[in-house]
Amino acid sequence: MKILIAMSGGVDSAVTALLLKKQGYELVGCTAKMWQGANPTDILDAQKVCKKLGVEHYTLDLTKDFCTQVIVPFVEEYDRGRTPNPCLTCNRCIKFGTLMKHTQEFGCEGFATGHYARIGEENGQKILLRAKDVLKDQSYVLYSLTQEQLQHLYLPLGEYTKEEIRAMAGKAGIEVAHKSDSQDICFVPDGDYEKVLNKVGLHHSHAGNFELTDGRKIGKHRGAACYTIGQRKGLGIAWEHPLYVVGKNPATNAVILGKNEELFSRELFAEQVNFINPVGNKFSCSAKIRYKAKDMPCEVELQDGGVKVQFAEPQRAITPGQGIVFYKDEKILGGGIIR
Repeated sequence: MKILIAMSGGVDSAVTALLLKKQGYELVGCTAKMWQGANPTDILDAQKVCKKLGVEHYTLDLTKDFCTQVIVPFVEEYDRGRTPNPCLTCNRCIKFGTLMKHTQEFGCEGFATGHYARIGEENGQKILLRAKDVLKDQSYVLYSLTQEQLQHLYLPLGEYTKEEIRAMAGKAGIEVAHKSDSQDICFVPDGDYEKVLNKVGLHHSHAGNFELTDGRKIGKHRGAACYTIGQRKGLGIAWEHPLYVVGKNPATNAVILGKNEELFSRELFAEQVNFINPVGNKFSCSAKIRYKAKDMPCEVELQDGGVKVQFAEPQRAITPGQGIVFYKDEKILGGGIIR
C-alpha cells in the first residue's frame, strides 16, 4: 500500500515517515508551500529526510489556496470583531482538504500527517482519540475530520511522547531530530498579527469608543480588530480597577470593558459544527473552548444552525471565532466555531 505523507520539514513528519516505512508501506513525501514568506529551509529539510529514507518527494505550491481559504478569512473574522484560530481552518481546508485530495494523483491510497492523535474503531466506524502524550495532544485541531477522511488517514505519532519521537529521529540519524517546533501562527511568525490584518486589508475595523458594561464611554480604541476577549494589556486606560475586554459591539464599533468576573459565562452557541460519529439531539460530554484549555463538563443540545452548550461551571473568556471541541473520555466527538 502506498501512502502520501504531509512533510513539514520538522521532526514529527520525519518520524511519521520513518515509522510507516518500518511498517512496510510504500511512501511519497509531499511538502506544501503555504504562504509567500514561508521559510525555504523547511522544504529543504523535508527533501533531506526523504532522501535519507529513500522516499520520493514533491513540493506543491498551495499559496493561492492558503491565501483565499485561510489568510483572507482570518482577516475577515477579525474585521467582524471575532478572534479566529487559523490552524483550524488550515487543517479543514488545506491539509485535509486541498492536500489530502492529491492522494490519488500521487498514486496513493492513504494519507498521513505528524499530528499527535490516534485513530480507533467502534461499532464499525472510525473514531478519533486523544494522543497518549497529553502535553502534545493535537486532537483539538482535528475535530473537522470526517468518516471518509479517517478511513484513509494514518496518525502514527499518537502512541508516542515527543521525547520518544526525537529519540527515534536521533537514532535514525535524521538531521531534524532536534529542530525546534514552530510556536506561532505560520504566516504571523513574529506574532504581529495586526501587520497581517493591515496588509491584507480591514474594511470595517476603525477607531471607536471603549465602553464600560453600563454604556459609559471612557476612551478611544484604535480598531476593534486589535483586541480580543479577556485582553488586559495594551488598552491604555487607567481606571479604579483592572479592566478587561469583555465584549465587542459590531453595530456601534464599541469595545466593551469590564471586571474580570464579567468574563465568566456558562453558555455559548456554536456553528459550523461537525460530528465525527453520530450523537443524540441532547447529550452530556466535556468540551474545551480553546486549544490550551482543559475540557470541562457540559450539556449539548442540537439546534437549527448549530449547538447550544451549557457548562456545569462558568468558563472564562468564551471568545467568538475560537473552536469548541467535544470529548467523551478519550474520544473526540466533534466541534464547531463559537458564535
